[in-house]
Amino acid sequence: MSIEGLTSVGREADDLLPALLAEKAGVPEVLSIMASLYERLTRQVLQLSEDRLQREGWGPPPVDYCWINMGSAARREQVFRTDQDNALIYDTPPQEKAEATAGYFAHLAGTAVEALAACGFALCPGGVMASNAKWRRSVADWLRAVDGWVASPAPEDTRVLTILLDFQVVWGREDLGNRVRDRIFGAFEASGSASHLLVRDDRQSAAPVSFLGTIATEKRGPHKNRLNLKTAGLVHLVNGLRVLAVNHRVREASSLERLARLAEQGALSMEDAAFFRTCFETLMLFMIRADLESIRRGGRPDHYLDPESLSRNEQSLLKDALYGGARMQKLVGKRYGMSWLNFFS
Repeated sequence: MSIEGLTSVGREADDLLPALLAEKAGVPEVLSIMASLYERLTRQVLQLSEDRLQREGWGPPPVDYCWINMGSAARREQVFRTDQDNALIYDTPPQEKAEATAGYFAHLAGTAVEALAACGFALCPGGVMASNAKWRRSVADWLRAVDGWVASPAPEDTRVLTILLDFQVVWGREDLGNRVRDRIFGAFEASGSASHLLVRDDRQSAAPVSFLGTIATEKRGPHKNRLNLKTAGLVHLVNGLRVLAVNHRVREASSLERLARLAEQGALSMEDAAFFRTCFETLMLFMIRADLESIRRGGRPDHYLDPESLSRNEQSLLKDALYGGARMQKLVGKRYGMSWLNFFS
């Protein structure tokens, strides 16, 4: 198999998703199958990229490393081939080999990112990819960077943490990723404000359900009278579970797995966990259906839905699920929000 040959694998995934829905597969099953497919594809890309560098005279990796997915791919919630979110962590080399080691991994990351793009995973517009030096460091540099980001009140550093809190090792030495994750957990425990900053960042937008139970859609522009199911709904559940997970040392990145572990620990009641799970699965199913319809019409997955296109029963289900996002915001805000800090930031 060559990198060029992998491009057909990505196209096969486009046919698999509608087939799963036609067979009435549940949301957890759909997410698991699609995530496993994309992870296998990524691992093949990394192996082939290493092989290519060997043929080009770079030799094998000079030190051990791991490749991590972030964002929806790490949470195993990536059902379409969306933008890349990845990073690379390599073992700290001796000082005399630091420059050569950095050069090797810069070339490897660039090769792998280009190969993933050829397989249909678009380049990240924000540059959150291992080909960007910010997201490719030795483990020692990663640990220092984490300490700086947690200590910083800057919104851009909070967003970096938000991205980094969701990661999964998909290739290479898992313990390198675990060292970075452990430093993140420790830094949050030692910080008096890091969780507050994550909560504050999420509360920049409110869940779109009014006190009277109506769904607030966009008032103007190309998506007038439509709702972005990801940014208006799912994101609040995902963000809240991320905050809860880091404060309870839950290592899983998947939202559904986080819910299960938090309930086991007693960080969430069984009733709340079941409610949030239902909300998450409902929003995810509506989003998948809306995106498939957009693709069928020649568009791209943009997560937008017109609530008026739904039946009355479906609208009721959607309202309940969106309310779950508002309830999650309230829950984490009560636990981790520090309103007095807003006066100093």
